[in-house]
Amino acid sequence: MIAGLATAGLLGAGFTGTALAGGEAWGRGAAMCVPTKGADCAGVSHKWKVDADGKNLTGINLKQARLHGASLQGTDLSDANLNRAVLKHADMDGAELDGARMRGVKLHHVDFSGVDASDADMFGASVKFATIRGTSFAGADLRGATFKSSTISDSDYFEQDGEAPQWRLNAHRGSLANSAGARMAYSVWTDVSVEGMDFTDSTAQYALWRNSQFRHDNFTRVNFRGAQFNQVDFAYSNFTGADFTGAAFDPQTLGGMTQAVIDRIVLEDVGVDDMTPGTPMIFTIVNNSDTWAGMDLNNGVTQRVSRSVESDETAYFFATRNGGGVTGQLDGVPFTATFDPSGGGELTWGGQSIALETCKSSTEYFTSSLGTRVYLTEVRTDSPRSPAFYIRLTIEDA
Repeated sequence: MIAGLATAGLLGAGFTGTALAGGEAWGRGAAMCVPTKGADCAGVSHKWKVDADGKNLTGINLKQARLHGASLQGTDLSDANLNRAVLKHADMDGAELDGARMRGVKLHHVDFSGVDASDADMFGASVKFATIRGTSFAGADLRGATFKSSTISDSDYFEQDGEAPQWRLNAHRGSLANSAGARMAYSVWTDVSVEGMDFTDSTAQYALWRNSQFRHDNFTRVNFRGAQFNQVDFAYSNFTGADFTGAAFDPQTLGGMTQAVIDRIVLEDVGVDDMTPGTPMIFTIVNNSDTWAGMDLNNGVTQRVSRSVESDETAYFFATRNGGGVTGQLDGVPFTATFDPSGGGELTWGGQSIALETCKSSTEYFTSSLGTRVYLTEVRTDSPRSPAFYIRLTIEDA
């Protein structure tokens, strides 16, 4: 019977009996195919009719396919080719996409919850109005991808206590909230809500983050070099060891890091947007002495940083106007930084008080000695280009 159909020309070119035996055909004419493991369905258009829940479609070629409204719940699409495919209003809950090629794919109004997209190549993907809960992007390539108006969460991935969460990964490493090692350089995150995701050791150079909420996320050792942040809420997130070298912030983002962990972050050469109100202070602490120096500082926004700064080590800290400034000790010496209503402030450290003035562009140097230590303070203001104080604090042996 199959041979007869093929002879009569009722099957599209290249449409084999083996493929037909695999199930219902997708598409029309020469673009028809039957979706099976490893099948070549490139360019197929089958809108609002796909029901492949739970099927094994590993290695299938769906390059440039148009599968609007597809039901792909629990479908195994591991190692599939979905480059430039369009899946609008699709239900992909629990699908397997590990190792899939998804360059330029369009996932709009999609349920992408519980998906394993580990090691997927999503370079330049477009994700809009999507629901993404408990999904793994571990090792995925998200460079140049755009995430817009989407909700991404898995609130059970971290444990926390009270107002000051103690961050640690849960015991089972297989949690689908794991996106560790994702490559996100040049990606764009706009109007999204992301909660409880683990981005440990990911790379996000020159990525753009704006008008979004990233709460309870783990950004340990993430490379944010050259990234831009505008009106982002990073409350309760973990930035231990994150590198923000050359990044640009608006004061609202810095002030929105409520109870975030900022231990051992790097803030070298960061910039502050001059279009939003606020006067943050960016501190660089350099220990040039032969022994460690204690650092115990509270900025009223993030979690307190209390640790030692080893000899020849550089540490970083910041303060924002909504947090009220800084209190604590540095090298065992009382340390305070306050803001005043005029936009300036005052820094007290090393036995001296230093007035901080805005509306000027200058660099000033101050030196004081206490016991066997010499404290050097450099205060730089770039106003009106940048509404921030850049304060470099150096500890030397007398």
